[in-house]
Parts: sequence; structure tokens; C-alpha cells
Amino acid sequence: MKRIMTLLIYVLLIYTVYVIPINTTAFEIDFSSIFAPDETAEEIAEDPIHYSMTPLTTDDYFIAPNEYAFAVDTNRPIGDTELSDLAIELVVQGASGMNKSYGTSELTITHTKKDTRYVITVAIDQSSLSLGHENYMLTITASISDQVLKNEFSTFYPDDMLKPNGLSADQVTTELAPFYYPDENNLFNIPVYTKMESGSNYFRRILNTLYVAPSLPGISNESAFPYSNYVWYSAGLLELKFSESSLENYTTQEAAKLSLSTLIKTLESSSRDTIVNKVRMLVNGSQNSQAFGGLDLTTEFVVNREPKVYLPLLSHDSTIWLPFDIASDDDIYETANRIISAYKSPTSYTEDERITTLIPDSLNLVDAQLVSETLQLKFSANIRSMFGDRRDYVNTLLEGLSLSMTSIPYVEQIEFYVGTERLSSLGPINFEVPLTRPDYFNVDPKYVIE
Repeated sequence: MKRIMTLLIYVLLIYTVYVIPINTTAFEIDFSSIFAPDETAEEIAEDPIHYSMTPLTTDDYFIAPNEYAFAVDTNRPIGDTELSDLAIELVVQGASGMNKSYGTSELTITHTKKDTRYVITVAIDQSSLSLGHENYMLTITASISDQVLKNEFSTFYPDDMLKPNGLSADQVTTELAPFYYPDENNLFNIPVYTKMESGSNYFRRILNTLYVAPSLPGISNESAFPYSNYVWYSAGLLELKFSESSLENYTTQEAAKLSLSTLIKTLESSSRDTIVNKVRMLVNGSQNSQAFGGLDLTTEFVVNREPKVYLPLLSHDSTIWLPFDIASDDDIYETANRIISAYKSPTSYTEDERITTLIPDSLNLVDAQLVSETLQLKFSANIRSMFGDRRDYVNTLLEGLSLSMTSIPYVEQIEFYVGTERLSSLGPINFEVPLTRPDYFNVDPKYVIE
């Protein structure tokens, strides 16, 4: 019986395995979800470098700047290798028309690093760029990767030789008057305050003084005007007579014109009540002579009294004021602004390299009004802070402006304004009262009290 039961169990087992189907999927284990990569996970990679550049020198104006700085910021720290792709170009345009460009290799560039910021400094001082003393427009362009930084600004490099030369009456040994003499190159006539020589009358004294050269460095040591053997004045006309022998040194019209100009300009500056409006010249009693350098003497020479701009001429390590006539206008602002423009760009009057720029291009005259002989000059707001501690330069600027502006009719003194605020200082120079022209300037040294 036991054997029969055992046999029956074997049969049932065989039947179960081979005859009844078994759902094997119920017992399957899917290992793909364990060992296969996760298709939703992205590959982790380092982010690309992104650059941005920001100017750190944000003022729109500089006087004699030493450097221009900007920052290069990145999204993660970088090394000097990545920064080597930075390219810098500097273009400089001068008021005189000069144009220079400097590439990365021609510039002095330094950088400092802090975390994700590089501060780039470009040397733009006058010495590094080999520039002169004038107004410039600088355009600096920096590029790295796809980022470009471009900035444009004006710059002015004043000459270190600029120094005022005005003196008060108590700084000289005697009363002086302005006389014009040729400069050492016989190009300009320069006013020199010197002692008037003696003579039989006022006009003879003028001629005698022009005949003696002053001792101011930069002035010709020759007589400024030939000797006249006859002087006569009547109703605004000054008549002078010469012998041919007294004119034999004047062989060209240029020499004769320069000499005649010394007399005309001296008469312009005369403060005497007797005013000369015209000068008549005769040689051996005739106006038809060509002996004075070939000049036409048949008509009288007019003595004009136009406003002037006094430009700084640098000679023998000092400043000499050289006046040029400017056009007068019924609108006093227009006349004053012509003076400002001349100080910004003196090449419109002369290209002599000894004449230097005095006023920054970004300093603008906004308005000018004459109030009871006081010329109120209203400037752009940057006049308050642009001059720093440049004492000699500011004093020279103030002296030049006072000389030029008081050459405008009816102007005796000047004031500076920003809006309605009257300024009492510029840079390190304080002035509580309106500015007047100095008693003397371009003074003959032998009359200066040591």
C-alpha cells in the first residue's frame, strides 16, 4: 500500500510539471532597472566661462590722468591663462589734428585678481603715451571672448611750466607801462611792462622806449621801431617822419609789418586820455616811398581796439602772455566764449609749439552777463572738482582769464558761477572778491623787486 501511494505522488508531480502550464513571469526579476544607467540623469560638466566688463574710472573728464581702470568679472575663478585672450586698443585724437593708436603690446597694462574679478589698469599718463600739452579724446576698447567694452572720454595734459607772471604795483621799483616788442624769433609782438624813457613829449617817449629793447628773456634784443626825426599829433592822428637811412634794416615787408605792429599795439594799450586812431608815415617827406620794407604808406594805419585773448607762450622756463585780437560781438556771451574756445584750442590762432592749451575741453561756458562792470561767467558744474591741487596751473588759468575778459569793453572784473552759486575757490585757490587783471605782467626783470 505504501508503494502504491509513493507511485501516485510521482505521477502527480510529472503531470504538474509537463502538462499544467506555469506562468513563469510571475517569478521573473528584472535586473535592468538596477544595472542600466539612469536615462533621466544628465552628464555633469563644468560650466563655460562667461565674462563681463565694467569701467571703474567713471568720470567723464580728467586732467593729466595716470591710468584708466576697468574690471573683468567671471562666473567662476579663472587663471592668467584665460585672461591672456584680453585685447586692448587705445585711440588718441588731439585738438591739433593728431591721431595715434596703441595696441595691447604697446600699452603698459597691469592687473590684480580677487576671487572672480580682475582689475585691469592701463597707463595713460602723458609720458607713457608720448603726448603733448593739449586736449585729447581717448577711446579705449577692450575685448575678451564675445564681450566688448568701449569707453570714450576727454583728457587734458597741462604743461608743468605754466606759472602766473602778474605782479602788483608794490612788487616793482617804479611805475611801468606796456610796450610791444618782437619775440626772439621775430614772429610775434609781445607786451612788456617796462619804464617809459624820457622825451620831449608823450609820443616821443613812446618811440624812445620802443627803440630800447627790454631785458625780458624771449624778447629780441634789437630795437622794436625805427627812429623818427619828427613827431606830430592832432585830432587822433599821429604823424611820423623818417629818413631813408633810418629804415635801411627793414628790407622785407614781413620785418616792416612786425615793426609797425609794435607801435600800433603799443598805442592800443595806451591808457592816456589822448587817443591815437591812425598813424601816418612819411619818408623824406613823402608817403610814396617804398623804403620801409616795400610797405604801402599812402594810407594811414588804423589803431584798432578789439578784445584780446592772452595765450600762454612758454619761453625760457617761464610763461609769457601773448595777446591775439578776437572778434567782438554785441552778445557778450559770444565774445567771452570765443576767449574760452581759444584757450581750449590755441591752434586756431597760431601753430607755434610754444603756445600751450590752458582750458580743458570739457569745461563749458554756459552763460555770461555783465552786471555793473562785473562779468559773471557761468560754467558747467564740473568746474568745482576738476582742478585738484594744481596751484600753479589754476593761478595761471585765473590770471589768463582776468587779462582776457577785462579786455572786453566795460569789463573791470570777473566772477565765476555754477548756476546761481558764486564760486569763491577753484581747486586750491581761494578768492572771496571778484578777480581783476594784475597791475603788471610780462615785466622787465630789472624793475622787479627781489
